[in-house]
Amino acid sequence: MRFFLPRDPAMLTAVIEAIYAVHSYYEPVITVTEVLRSQCKGLDDSDNPHRWWNRDGDWKTSPA
Repeated sequence: MRFFLPRDPAMLTAVIEAIYAVHSYYEPVITVTEVLRSQCKGLDDSDNPHRWWNRDGDWKTSPA
């Protein structure tokens, strides 16, 4: 399982304690890593000239 939390030590402690309380192993394996994550904004980029699919290329032309 993988999930993301905001940088909040109190919340992280509470989540780890909750995992320990309900996990079937005596010592569950928990790895905490700080990450920088991006997420798609769901924008319509159909006219954005910086996107590769809006540039000229052989993939845009059909074979004759």
